[in-house]
Parts: sequence; C-alpha cells; structure tokens
Amino acid sequence: MGVSNDRLLLCWAGGGLRQSARQVVVTAAGQPAAVLWDSGKAAGAEPMLLYGGEALPMRADYQWRVRLWDAADRAGDWSDWAEFEVVPGEADFIGAWVTMPGVLTPMFRSVFQIENVADVVRARWYIACGGLLEPRINGIKAGDQVLFPDHTDYARVTTVAAFDVRKHLRDGENVLGIVLGGGWYAHHGYGPRCFLSQLELTLRGGERRILATRPGDWAVRHGPWTSEDIIHGEWYDARLEAPGWDAPGYALDAAWHALGRSYGKPAPNAAEPPGAPCWHTSRRYLG
Repeated sequence: MGVSNDRLLLCWAGGGLRQSARQVVVTAAGQPAAVLWDSGKAAGAEPMLLYGGEALPMRADYQWRVRLWDAADRAGDWSDWAEFEVVPGEADFIGAWVTMPGVLTPMFRSVFQIENVADVVRARWYIACGGLLEPRINGIKAGDQVLFPDHTDYARVTTVAAFDVRKHLRDGENVLGIVLGGGWYAHHGYGPRCFLSQLELTLRGGERRILATRPGDWAVRHGPWTSEDIIHGEWYDARLEAPGWDAPGYALDAAWHALGRSYGKPAPNAAEPPGAPCWHTSRRYLG
C-alpha cells in the first residue's frame, strides 16, 4: 500500500475507548529502533494524527504503531506494526496516460521478459487511473481491492496505487493486465477512462528496471462487459471472454489492437493520492 508525502494522516479504530491522548511512532520497516518520527504523548480524542516528521524518501518501506490513553489517563499497550511506503509523484512517472476511446471496459495487456527472477529483490507496480481499476499479473489479481480506487474529486486529483508484485514474477515471459471500468469517473463525464502504469524492478546491486506505458508495449481489446455503470450495474456476455489473456503463453487474436493513443493527464494533480490516506491497525483495549 502506498501513501503521499504531501499529507500522511495515520488513523486507527479505538474499539469504543474514550481516548484522551495518543502517541504514534514511525520507523524504517523491520527496524523498530530506527525511529523517524515520535509524536510523543499528544492530547486529543481524534483517532488520527498527522505525520509531523521529515519528508520520507520514496521507494522505501516504513512501519508505524500507536498507543492510546483512556479518560483516566491510563496508557494502553502498543498496537501491532502496520507497514506503508511513499508512492512516486507525477514527475517520477516516465510513461504516458493512455486510453482506448470507444471501447467499453477495455482490457490492456503487456508482455515483458525476466531472465532470472532470483535477481529481482523488489517489484512495485504503480498505477494511476481515471475510472475503476483491476490490475492483473501472470493470471493473478494484484491486491485485494474491489471498486478501486475510491471516489475522489476528479477535477483536482486522481489516485495512484502501489502493488507489491514480487511474488508473482517468473523466469521468462511475464504479463501485466489491466481492466478499466468507468466508475464515478465515467458516470460524471470526466472523460475517457485512462491509466498510467509503471512497474519498477530493483535488481541485486541496486539497479532499477522500469516498464512504463508506452505505445507499442501494450495491446487492448474490449472486455465481456456490454454495459456497465456504477449506479445501474452491468451486463456481462461470457461469450466474449478471453481465457488466459492476462497470463503467459496467450496468443493474441483479431480482437486485440495496438495500445490506445496517449491522453493528457486527466487532472491537475493526477499522480497525487487523494486527501488523507488512513491506515487501520489492530485494536488494543484499556482497563
């Protein structure tokens, strides 16, 4: 999961506790002693706290935890650690926004090669989109979200998502797949659904390999949805399915076309996560 450096709001569920104060600690992932920010005991009943440390470098993993004080000023236990990373900003995406006008719920496919997957120590797939997104890699859905990303003010901001896909990689041919639904973006008429993708592979020794959305690297076809709307639901025609389209070894047929045209970014802050991302950690009760 990724967050923005711009406004990192850390949130939790208190389980009905009458909270009087809280303390949040942020460290490097897996290094509890490498403290990057400690809020100290901060009075307040709000189940959230705005990160107040130095800007966190991108492409690194972090962890945080919280403890609470009740109305009698008794401190509870620390929560479990929860992890996050800071996602790239728009300037860090080197590809182009792409779309396929006239194709309802398009399916995009891109193939890349890995000579030795054991050399890949980190793999992050960053995607921004106008619409709803289902990312797939080597026949498997990346992440567990549905109707994703969340609704936002598309005139100002579009979500960027981060997926850890290291465990899905394989030697030889690998396939990225993206299904684009319309969601509220299409329902409110903001423009053609579109996406911006960047897969970053970190190799042993620190070398980075980047696969971005570029003409010639992706193919697209219509999906089996003949009608879809965030309010009115969808019509699905199983006869139009393309089994294996998102997995290695699939042969493109006449239904597939070259990648859609480049499309100017759909919002002024297209690669900035919206508003204040919240993170849920385990509950701890006092008393």
